[in-house]
Amino acid sequence: MALRIGLVVGTGSATLQHGTGAIANYASHNLKYDIKGAVVNFYQIQPFQWLGSEGVTTLENAAGTAIGVEAAVRTYLDAFIGSTKAL
Repeated sequence: MALRIGLVVGTGSATLQHGTGAIANYASHNLKYDIKGAVVNFYQIQPFQWLGSEGVTTLENAAGTAIGVEAAVRTYLDAFIGSTKAL
């Protein structure tokens, strides 16, 4: 059950869903991610909270398709949420 993340077009919101679980909405400007080795972690900035993690190569877009290798994941996520090397 991979973590799915996607931008809700025109709303400034991003959704996170683990497998078939509940969909959580977050303001995209309030999200950050970091990649440590083979794991991508997601955080809410205010209030600061770890939201979850996923294997870089198994992270899925909102349609449920694996995004791919680290470079593809960074390109996808940087389009709508911020990044950092370490928090």
